[in-house]
Amino acid sequence: MQNIRSGVREEWMDRTRSLALLLVILTHAAQLAVPEGSFLYLLLLSLGRLGVPLFLCLTGALILEKPFETGEDVKRFYKHNLLPLFVVTEIWNVIYMVALNFSGHPISFNEGIGYLLFFHFNPMPNFWYLPTILGIYLALPFVGMAVQKFSAKALALPMAVVFFGFVLIPTINGYMAALGRSQLEFVLDLSFLGGLFGLSILAGFYLNRGLLEKVPAVILALIVVLGVVFSVFTETYLLENGESFDLWYDNLGVFVAGLALFELLHRTKKVSFPEKVSNAFEYLSKTTLPTYLIHILILRALHPLLKGLPDLLECLLLWVLGLAISQVLIFLIRMLPFPDVPHWLLGIKKNAF
Repeated sequence: MQNIRSGVREEWMDRTRSLALLLVILTHAAQLAVPEGSFLYLLLLSLGRLGVPLFLCLTGALILEKPFETGEDVKRFYKHNLLPLFVVTEIWNVIYMVALNFSGHPISFNEGIGYLLFFHFNPMPNFWYLPTILGIYLALPFVGMAVQKFSAKALALPMAVVFFGFVLIPTINGYMAALGRSQLEFVLDLSFLGGLFGLSILAGFYLNRGLLEKVPAVILALIVVLGVVFSVFTETYLLENGESFDLWYDNLGVFVAGLALFELLHRTKKVSFPEKVSNAFEYLSKTTLPTYLIHILILRALHPLLKGLPDLLECLLLWVLGLAISQVLIFLIRMLPFPDVPHWLLGIKKNAF
Protein backbone atom coordinates (compact mmCIF):
# COMPACT_ATOMS: atom_id res chain seq x y z
CA MET A 1 0.00 0.00 0.00
CA GLN A 2 1.28 3.46 -0.88
CA ASN A 3 2.17 6.13 1.63
CA ILE A 4 -0.23 9.00 0.95
CA ARG A 5 2.43 11.67 1.41
CA SER A 6 5.42 10.11 -0.32
CA GLY A 7 3.70 7.91 -2.89
CA VAL A 8 6.13 5.11 -1.94
CA ARG A 9 4.66 1.66 -1.33
CA GLU A 10 5.09 0.65 2.29
CA GLU A 11 5.37 -3.09 2.78
CA TRP A 12 4.32 -2.99 6.43
CA MET A 13 0.90 -1.77 5.35
CA ASP A 14 0.53 -4.72 2.97
CA ARG A 15 1.51 -7.09 5.79
CA THR A 16 -0.93 -5.47 8.20
CA ARG A 17 -3.83 -5.58 5.78
CA SER A 18 -3.06 -9.18 4.84
CA LEU A 19 -2.90 -10.28 8.47
CA ALA A 20 -6.15 -8.46 9.24
CA LEU A 21 -7.85 -10.33 6.40
CA LEU A 22 -6.49 -13.69 7.56
CA LEU A 23 -7.73 -13.04 11.09
CA VAL A 24 -11.22 -12.11 9.86
CA ILE A 25 -11.43 -15.30 7.77
CA LEU A 26 -10.24 -17.26 10.81
CA THR A 27 -13.09 -15.79 12.85
CA HIS A 28 -15.73 -16.84 10.33
CA ALA A 29 -14.18 -20.30 9.90
CA ALA A 30 -14.17 -20.87 13.67
CA GLN A 31 -17.77 -19.74 14.00
CA LEU A 32 -18.79 -22.42 11.51
CA ALA A 33 -16.49 -25.28 12.48
CA VAL A 34 -15.89 -25.11 16.22
CA PRO A 35 -18.56 -25.67 18.92
CA GLU A 36 -19.52 -22.37 20.51
CA GLY A 37 -18.28 -22.09 24.08
CA SER A 38 -15.41 -24.56 23.75
CA PHE A 39 -11.92 -23.39 24.70
CA LEU A 40 -10.77 -23.71 21.09
CA TYR A 41 -13.67 -21.54 19.94
CA LEU A 42 -12.96 -18.88 22.55
CA LEU A 43 -9.25 -18.82 21.71
CA LEU A 44 -9.74 -18.62 17.93
CA LEU A 45 -12.43 -15.96 18.32
CA SER A 46 -10.17 -13.88 20.58
CA LEU A 47 -7.38 -14.07 18.00
CA GLY A 48 -9.66 -13.50 15.02
CA ARG A 49 -11.29 -10.44 16.55
CA LEU A 50 -7.96 -8.60 16.23
CA GLY A 51 -8.51 -8.35 12.46
CA VAL A 52 -11.03 -5.50 12.45
CA PRO A 53 -8.99 -3.27 14.81
CA LEU A 54 -6.05 -3.70 12.42
CA PHE A 55 -8.25 -2.67 9.49
CA LEU A 56 -9.51 0.38 11.38
CA CYS A 57 -6.06 1.48 12.53
CA LEU A 58 -4.78 1.12 8.98
CA THR A 59 -7.68 3.26 7.76
CA GLY A 60 -6.56 6.00 10.13
CA ALA A 61 -2.92 5.68 9.13
CA LEU A 62 -3.81 5.89 5.43
CA ILE A 63 -6.85 8.07 4.90
CA LEU A 64 -6.39 10.62 7.67
CA GLU A 65 -3.01 11.44 6.11
CA LYS A 66 -4.66 12.53 2.87
CA PRO A 67 -4.32 16.28 2.19
CA PHE A 68 -7.95 17.35 2.76
CA GLU A 69 -7.72 21.12 2.37
CA THR A 70 -10.57 22.17 0.09
CA GLY A 71 -14.08 21.15 -0.90
CA GLU A 72 -12.61 19.67 -4.08
CA ASP A 73 -10.47 17.31 -2.01
CA VAL A 74 -13.61 16.10 -0.24
CA LYS A 75 -15.47 15.64 -3.53
CA ARG A 76 -12.52 13.70 -4.94
CA PHE A 77 -12.49 11.38 -1.94
CA TYR A 78 -16.23 10.80 -2.18
CA LYS A 79 -15.98 10.10 -5.91
CA HIS A 80 -12.97 7.77 -5.83
CA ASN A 81 -13.43 6.11 -2.43
CA LEU A 82 -16.97 6.48 -1.09
CA LEU A 83 -18.95 6.01 -4.31
CA PRO A 84 -17.21 2.78 -5.47
CA LEU A 85 -17.58 1.31 -1.98
CA PHE A 86 -21.28 2.22 -1.95
CA VAL A 87 -21.84 0.54 -5.33
CA VAL A 88 -19.92 -2.57 -4.26
CA THR A 89 -21.88 -2.70 -1.00
CA GLU A 90 -25.24 -2.60 -2.76
CA ILE A 91 -24.23 -5.18 -5.36
CA TRP A 92 -23.11 -7.58 -2.66
CA ASN A 93 -26.18 -6.77 -0.61
CA VAL A 94 -28.17 -8.29 -3.49
CA ILE A 95 -25.75 -11.19 -3.99
CA TYR A 96 -25.96 -12.09 -0.32
CA MET A 97 -29.76 -11.91 -0.38
CA VAL A 98 -29.83 -14.34 -3.33
CA ALA A 99 -27.39 -16.65 -1.54
CA LEU A 100 -29.48 -16.56 1.65
CA ASN A 101 -32.62 -17.41 -0.31
CA PHE A 102 -30.92 -20.45 -1.83
CA SER A 103 -29.62 -21.58 1.58
CA GLY A 104 -33.02 -21.71 3.27
CA HIS A 105 -33.17 -18.16 4.62
CA PRO A 106 -35.85 -16.51 2.45
CA ILE A 107 -35.73 -12.72 2.16
CA SER A 108 -39.02 -10.97 1.50
CA PHE A 109 -39.30 -8.03 -0.89
CA ASN A 110 -39.85 -5.59 1.97
CA GLU A 111 -36.87 -7.01 3.86
CA GLY A 112 -34.71 -6.67 0.75
CA ILE A 113 -35.66 -3.03 0.31
CA GLY A 114 -34.85 -2.45 3.98
CA TYR A 115 -31.40 -3.96 3.51
CA LEU A 116 -30.71 -1.87 0.40
CA LEU A 117 -31.77 1.33 2.18
CA PHE A 118 -29.68 0.39 5.25
CA PHE A 119 -32.68 0.19 7.57
CA HIS A 120 -31.42 -3.23 8.64
CA PHE A 121 -28.19 -5.20 8.39
CA ASN A 122 -28.10 -7.95 5.80
CA PRO A 123 -27.97 -11.23 7.82
CA MET A 124 -24.75 -12.39 6.13
CA PRO A 125 -22.23 -12.39 9.02
CA ASN A 126 -19.60 -10.21 7.35
CA PHE A 127 -21.94 -7.61 5.85
CA TRP A 128 -22.17 -5.32 8.89
CA TYR A 129 -18.69 -3.94 8.24
CA LEU A 130 -19.59 -2.46 4.83
CA PRO A 131 -22.29 0.06 5.91
CA THR A 132 -20.19 0.76 8.99
CA ILE A 133 -17.26 1.83 6.84
CA LEU A 134 -19.54 3.79 4.50
CA GLY A 135 -20.75 5.85 7.44
CA ILE A 136 -17.20 6.37 8.64
CA TYR A 137 -16.06 7.44 5.15
CA LEU A 138 -18.64 10.24 5.15
CA ALA A 139 -16.85 11.90 8.04
CA LEU A 140 -13.20 11.00 7.40
CA PRO A 141 -12.27 14.01 5.22
CA PHE A 142 -13.39 16.43 7.91
CA VAL A 143 -11.76 14.41 10.67
CA GLY A 144 -8.58 14.38 8.59
CA MET A 145 -8.62 18.17 8.26
CA ALA A 146 -8.82 18.46 12.04
CA VAL A 147 -6.43 15.82 13.33
CA GLN A 148 -3.58 16.82 11.03
CA LYS A 149 -3.47 20.11 12.96
CA PHE A 150 -3.51 18.62 16.45
CA SER A 151 -1.27 16.30 18.40
CA ALA A 152 -2.55 13.25 20.26
CA LYS A 153 -1.98 15.20 23.46
CA ALA A 154 -4.46 17.87 22.36
CA LEU A 155 -7.12 15.20 21.75
CA ALA A 156 -6.26 13.14 24.83
CA LEU A 157 -9.33 14.17 26.82
CA PRO A 158 -12.04 13.34 24.23
CA MET A 159 -10.23 10.12 23.26
CA ALA A 160 -9.98 9.09 26.92
CA VAL A 161 -13.68 9.75 27.49
CA VAL A 162 -14.61 7.72 24.40
CA PHE A 163 -12.37 4.91 25.63
CA PHE A 164 -14.11 5.02 29.00
CA GLY A 165 -17.62 5.05 27.51
CA PHE A 166 -17.15 2.60 24.62
CA VAL A 167 -14.53 0.17 25.95
CA LEU A 168 -14.25 0.18 29.74
CA ILE A 169 -17.97 0.47 30.52
CA PRO A 170 -19.07 -2.36 28.18
CA THR A 171 -16.29 -4.59 29.52
CA ILE A 172 -17.24 -3.87 33.14
CA ASN A 173 -20.92 -4.38 32.36
CA GLY A 174 -20.25 -7.92 31.17
CA TYR A 175 -18.90 -8.80 34.60
CA MET A 176 -21.69 -6.88 36.34
CA ALA A 177 -24.26 -8.97 34.50
CA ALA A 178 -22.48 -12.19 35.45
CA LEU A 179 -22.49 -11.10 39.09
CA GLY A 180 -26.18 -10.23 38.98
CA ARG A 181 -25.50 -6.55 39.55
CA SER A 182 -27.10 -3.57 37.83
CA GLN A 183 -25.15 -2.48 34.79
CA LEU A 184 -23.47 0.90 34.56
CA GLU A 185 -25.12 3.49 32.36
CA PHE A 186 -22.96 6.26 30.90
CA VAL A 187 -25.32 9.07 29.89
CA LEU A 188 -22.76 11.53 28.56
CA ASP A 189 -23.59 12.04 24.87
CA LEU A 190 -20.54 10.93 22.87
CA SER A 191 -22.27 10.50 19.50
CA PHE A 192 -20.32 13.41 18.03
CA LEU A 193 -16.95 11.81 18.85
CA GLY A 194 -16.97 8.80 16.52
CA GLY A 195 -17.53 6.02 19.00
CA LEU A 196 -15.47 2.87 19.33
CA PHE A 197 -14.46 2.53 15.67
CA GLY A 198 -13.68 6.24 15.39
CA LEU A 199 -11.35 5.88 18.36
CA SER A 200 -9.54 2.98 16.66
CA ILE A 201 -9.13 5.03 13.48
CA LEU A 202 -7.70 7.99 15.41
CA ALA A 203 -5.40 5.64 17.30
CA GLY A 204 -4.10 4.27 14.00
CA PHE A 205 -3.38 7.77 12.76
CA TYR A 206 -1.39 8.72 15.84
CA LEU A 207 0.36 5.34 16.11
CA ASN A 208 1.55 5.85 12.54
CA ARG A 209 2.96 9.20 13.68
CA GLY A 210 4.95 7.61 16.50
CA LEU A 211 2.62 7.80 19.51
CA LEU A 212 4.05 4.65 21.12
CA GLU A 213 7.47 4.56 19.46
CA LYS A 214 9.25 4.65 22.82
CA VAL A 215 7.41 1.65 24.23
CA PRO A 216 9.65 -1.46 24.05
CA ALA A 217 8.51 -4.11 21.58
CA VAL A 218 8.55 -6.76 24.30
CA ILE A 219 6.00 -4.74 26.28
CA LEU A 220 3.77 -4.44 23.22
CA ALA A 221 4.02 -8.18 22.58
CA LEU A 222 3.10 -8.82 26.21
CA ILE A 223 0.06 -6.55 25.85
CA VAL A 224 -1.08 -8.55 22.81
CA VAL A 225 -0.75 -11.83 24.72
CA LEU A 226 -2.43 -10.50 27.86
CA GLY A 227 -5.20 -8.94 25.80
CA VAL A 228 -5.99 -12.27 24.17
CA VAL A 229 -5.80 -14.05 27.54
CA PHE A 230 -8.15 -11.47 29.05
CA SER A 231 -10.63 -11.93 26.18
CA VAL A 232 -10.63 -15.72 26.62
CA PHE A 233 -11.00 -15.34 30.40
CA THR A 234 -13.88 -12.89 30.01
CA GLU A 235 -15.73 -15.19 27.60
CA THR A 236 -15.16 -18.20 29.86
CA TYR A 237 -16.23 -16.42 33.03
CA LEU A 238 -19.42 -15.01 31.55
CA LEU A 239 -20.44 -18.29 29.94
CA GLU A 240 -19.83 -20.20 33.18
CA ASN A 241 -22.07 -17.70 34.96
CA GLY A 242 -24.94 -18.14 32.55
CA GLU A 243 -24.40 -15.05 30.43
CA SER A 244 -24.82 -15.33 26.67
CA PHE A 245 -21.70 -13.59 25.41
CA ASP A 246 -20.42 -12.84 21.94
CA LEU A 247 -16.96 -11.30 22.10
CA TRP A 248 -17.00 -7.94 20.34
CA TYR A 249 -14.58 -5.12 19.63
CA ASP A 250 -15.55 -3.17 22.74
CA ASN A 251 -13.87 -5.76 24.93
CA LEU A 252 -10.86 -4.25 26.69
CA GLY A 253 -8.63 -7.18 25.76
CA VAL A 254 -9.51 -7.04 22.07
CA PHE A 255 -9.10 -3.27 21.94
CA VAL A 256 -5.68 -2.97 23.58
CA ALA A 257 -4.30 -6.11 21.91
CA GLY A 258 -5.39 -4.78 18.50
CA LEU A 259 -3.62 -1.45 19.02
CA ALA A 260 -0.47 -3.10 20.35
CA LEU A 261 -0.38 -5.54 17.43
CA PHE A 262 -0.80 -2.68 14.98
CA GLU A 263 2.13 -0.85 16.55
CA LEU A 264 4.30 -3.97 16.32
CA LEU A 265 3.42 -4.36 12.62
CA HIS A 266 4.12 -0.66 12.08
CA ARG A 267 7.63 -1.23 13.40
CA THR A 268 8.31 -3.81 10.70
CA LYS A 269 8.52 -0.95 8.17
CA LYS A 270 12.30 -1.22 8.41
CA VAL A 271 12.23 -4.99 7.87
CA SER A 272 12.67 -6.30 4.33
CA PHE A 273 11.13 -9.63 3.36
CA PRO A 274 12.21 -11.75 0.37
CA GLU A 275 10.80 -10.37 -2.88
CA LYS A 276 8.38 -13.26 -3.45
CA VAL A 277 6.99 -12.94 0.07
CA SER A 278 6.58 -9.18 -0.32
CA ASN A 279 4.84 -9.68 -3.67
CA ALA A 280 2.45 -12.16 -2.07
CA PHE A 281 1.58 -9.68 0.69
CA GLU A 282 1.12 -6.93 -1.89
CA TYR A 283 -1.22 -9.07 -3.99
CA LEU A 284 -3.25 -10.13 -0.96
CA SER A 285 -3.43 -6.51 0.17
CA LYS A 286 -4.76 -5.42 -3.21
CA THR A 287 -7.40 -8.16 -3.15
CA THR A 288 -8.45 -7.75 0.49
CA LEU A 289 -11.90 -6.28 -0.18
CA PRO A 290 -12.95 -8.84 -2.83
CA THR A 291 -11.62 -11.67 -0.65
CA TYR A 292 -13.62 -10.28 2.27
CA LEU A 293 -16.72 -10.23 0.09
CA ILE A 294 -16.33 -13.69 -1.45
CA HIS A 295 -14.86 -15.81 1.33
CA ILE A 296 -18.04 -16.00 3.42
CA LEU A 297 -19.90 -17.65 0.54
CA ILE A 298 -17.07 -20.15 0.08
CA LEU A 299 -17.02 -21.02 3.78
CA ARG A 300 -20.78 -21.57 3.88
CA ALA A 301 -20.59 -23.79 0.79
CA LEU A 302 -17.68 -25.87 2.12
CA HIS A 303 -18.93 -26.27 5.69
CA PRO A 304 -21.47 -29.07 4.97
CA LEU A 305 -18.82 -30.94 2.95
CA LEU A 306 -16.25 -30.85 5.76
CA LYS A 307 -18.62 -31.47 8.63
CA GLY A 308 -17.59 -34.47 10.70
CA LEU A 309 -13.87 -33.73 10.61
CA PRO A 310 -12.10 -32.83 13.87
CA ASP A 311 -13.04 -29.26 14.79
CA LEU A 312 -9.57 -27.76 14.45
CA LEU A 313 -8.92 -29.54 11.15
CA GLU A 314 -12.22 -28.38 9.69
CA CYS A 315 -11.52 -24.83 10.84
CA LEU A 316 -8.06 -24.81 9.28
CA LEU A 317 -9.35 -26.30 6.01
CA LEU A 318 -12.13 -23.72 5.83
CA TRP A 319 -9.58 -21.00 6.55
CA VAL A 320 -7.13 -22.11 3.86
CA LEU A 321 -9.66 -23.15 1.22
CA GLY A 322 -11.79 -20.06 1.80
CA LEU A 323 -8.79 -17.87 1.05
CA ALA A 324 -7.50 -19.98 -1.87
CA ILE A 325 -10.82 -20.40 -3.69
CA SER A 326 -11.60 -16.70 -3.22
CA GLN A 327 -8.30 -15.83 -4.88
CA VAL A 328 -9.05 -18.16 -7.81
CA LEU A 329 -12.46 -16.53 -8.34
CA ILE A 330 -10.96 -13.05 -8.10
CA PHE A 331 -8.35 -13.98 -10.71
CA LEU A 332 -11.03 -15.33 -13.07
CA ILE A 333 -13.15 -12.19 -12.68
CA ARG A 334 -10.10 -10.02 -13.35
CA MET A 335 -9.53 -11.95 -16.60
CA LEU A 336 -12.97 -11.07 -17.95
CA PRO A 337 -12.86 -8.83 -21.08
CA PHE A 338 -14.69 -6.08 -19.20
CA PRO A 339 -12.17 -3.86 -17.40
CA ASP A 340 -14.75 -2.10 -15.21
CA VAL A 341 -16.21 -5.29 -13.72
CA PRO A 342 -13.45 -5.91 -11.12
CA HIS A 343 -13.71 -2.26 -10.04
CA TRP A 344 -17.47 -2.05 -9.55
CA LEU A 345 -18.11 -5.67 -8.56
CA LEU A 346 -15.10 -6.32 -6.33
CA GLY A 347 -13.85 -2.87 -5.39
CA ILE A 348 -10.45 -3.39 -7.01
CA LYS A 349 -8.90 -0.10 -8.02
CA LYS A 350 -8.55 0.27 -11.78
CA ASN A 351 -4.78 0.81 -11.61
CA ALA A 352 -4.16 -1.82 -8.92
CA PHE A 353 -2.50 -4.36 -11.23
